Amino acid sequence: WDLRGRAAGKSVCELLGGTLPERTMNAIATDLQDRIQSVDGVLEVNMVGIRQEILEIVVNPLNLESYGLSPADVLNFVQRNNRLVAAGSLQSEQGRFAVKVPGVIESPEDVLNLPMKVDGERVVRFRDIAEVRRTFKDPESYARLNGEPAVGIRVVQRNGSNILKVVAAVKVVVAEAQKDWPEGISLTFSRDKSVRVQEDINQLVNDVVVAVLLVVICLIGILGLQNALLAGISIPGSFAAAFILLSLTDMTMNLVVFFGLIMSVGLVVDGAIVVVELADRRMAEGLDRRLAYAEAAKRMAWPIFASIAATIVAFLPLVFWPGIIGSFLRYMPIVLIYTLAASLVIAMFVVPALGSIFGRSGHITPEARRQLMLAETGDLRQITGGTGLYLRAVTAAIDRPWITAGSVTALLVTVFVAYATLGRGVTLFPNVDPEQGSVDIR
Repeated sequence: WDLRGRAAGKSVCELLGGTLPERTMNAIATDLQDRIQSVDGVLEVNMVGIRQEILEIVVNPLNLESYGLSPADVLNFVQRNNRLVAAGSLQSEQGRFAVKVPGVIESPEDVLNLPMKVDGERVVRFRDIAEVRRTFKDPESYARLNGEPAVGIRVVQRNGSNILKVVAAVKVVVAEAQKDWPEGISLTFSRDKSVRVQEDINQLVNDVVVAVLLVVICLIGILGLQNALLAGISIPGSFAAAFILLSLTDMTMNLVVFFGLIMSVGLVVDGAIVVVELADRRMAEGLDRRLAYAEAAKRMAWPIFASIAATIVAFLPLVFWPGIIGSFLRYMPIVLIYTLAASLVIAMFVVPALGSIFGRSGHITPEARRQLMLAETGDLRQITGGTGLYLRAVTAAIDRPWITAGSVTALLVTVFVAYATLGRGVTLFPNVDPEQGSVDIR
């Protein structure tokens, strides 16, 4: 789920299939393994379905007996001639270094030309008693591509690396290597985690964009176009500040960060809406826009600060969420705190500054202005529309405070009791259909 993996895991699995000889397939797979291991961000590259090439020695027992040799003599003799010989040490200013002379077997000819014994004037060599041939170890794993034998290459991502960049770099290396391959080889990428990560990122980006658009449309319908744009500046401004703070604190972009951004869309505009609404009302009363926005910022500074600070304090304990789940979900409260803190600065400074330049009264009609005057100095019963309904409901609740408080308390207790009795319980992660399956045969 994280663009930069917090734990190493397979990023992609490649399958090489074809009708070429096994030795050719193994050579191509080994070369590809070496190339992929040099990619930055790759921890290791494991191979499946490939057999290690070995030298097989077939000793003729009749020849062995005729020369008076035993199998143990042959084995010990080969081992003594296939080792690194210690040759002392070399002293330098940097320290003492051990020196070893290689005496290892490098080719089948080295084995065949080993002198076993001297029989009269004849030197008995290894080729006189045995046959050496190239072969493969018994298979320890199998790989199949569409039912045909194949070689699997599993690429493991390094902890903290960007999975999208790692997979892209691996595919570039594979594309370069393919230019030198003979015909008859087919390459398939399977279990590519970057595809799922990219799809999730695209979906969440779309969700963030849709959420922003819906909030802006709602603001336009209530405040008018110009005031909605002034209030909506809090959204990109808060997001930009959150990205900068995430980068400064060395945090990655992941799914939980996007969830936090979606949650913050409706919260970061609250302070700006209050400032813009009060300034717009004061301009409708005839006050200059500079004075109107200055007065709105001063009068609403403490209410906005208290509201945003209370929300930040509510999310602050979640930053110290312990355990694996806490390390995964703590990004959400951190993003919310970053965006809310940025929205406070934007509402107090950026919005009044822009409003003093571009602000103008426009969405308050004469009827709306009359309603506002009635709300301050007139008879509340003369106010109509939705505001009138709200005022009448509030008046009824204030006239009967004990009934209102008792009803809310009873409703609260009923909800908790009903959920504890009839609720479906708590599930950490929902059950979803898996995208792939695996069968482990032992």
